[in-house]
Amino acid sequence: MTDVGLGSLAAAEIAAPRRHGTLRRLLRHRSFMIGFSIILLLTLAAVLAPLISPIDPSAMKVRLRFRPPSSAFWFGTDMFGRDVFTRVLYGARISLFVGFSVCVVSGLCSAIIGVIAAQFRRLDGAIMRLMDALMSFPAILLALGIAAALGPRVSSVVIALTVAYIPAGVRIVRAAALTVREMDYVQAAQVSGASSLRIVIRHILPNCFSSLLVHLTFIFAYAMLAEAALSFIGVGIQPPIASWGNIIAEGRDYATEAWWVMLFPGIAISLAALSLNLLGDALGDMLDPRQKGGA
Repeated sequence: MTDVGLGSLAAAEIAAPRRHGTLRRLLRHRSFMIGFSIILLLTLAAVLAPLISPIDPSAMKVRLRFRPPSSAFWFGTDMFGRDVFTRVLYGARISLFVGFSVCVVSGLCSAIIGVIAAQFRRLDGAIMRLMDALMSFPAILLALGIAAALGPRVSSVVIALTVAYIPAGVRIVRAAALTVREMDYVQAAQVSGASSLRIVIRHILPNCFSSLLVHLTFIFAYAMLAEAALSFIGVGIQPPIASWGNIIAEGRDYATEAWWVMLFPGIAISLAALSLNLLGDALGDMLDPRQKGGA
């Protein structure tokens, strides 16, 4: 076996207990457990929405309009007599789906583009100037323009937010990849004749993952907040499909007489964003080599 092969095997043997140690520290980290518990609860509520509330979220019963929260209607009813609790549950499906989709797609694109920019220097200048151009616009305004051009659909919102959040991820991956490619084991792999693709897959990408993972937890939260903002102003998810943003938008004209229509989806958005920020902070503590853990 070559020296490079022995080095990779040794690195893998060292990395395994480190990974287990990191997992144990995460499970003991208060912020991580609070954030994970909240987002897990919201996800389960979204997945099990038909079992939790068998009511049709779009069913209108005008005679029941503006019923306050009670044992019959936990979150009250809206201007059309629709059950707000049921609509918040189904709205969680859309909001979490959009956030997760933007997180995954922007993460994949950021990883690919960032590594290409770092590994192939001839493309670096053009790629980074394009990222600078995209970052010159505030993310929400860029997403607003793209979503308005594509039309008010779920796919349009995902595409718009993905484009808006890719540049920051590319910068993070590129910076990490530039550092990793100068490491001794990467240089040894190059000397041994390993192809650029093998080096990228085996060495560079895995070592950029931790920085990108922390970033993506925040992107998940930002995407849900941005989706709510886009739906609120009418260029995001449109009724009768329920999302937290358009539920709040529908209730804004009745904020004084039916405050519950806006309150409960607002609380759901806040809890989701808080949980993901707690997860991001905890992962940052655990994966930062300068930190020894948090509590």
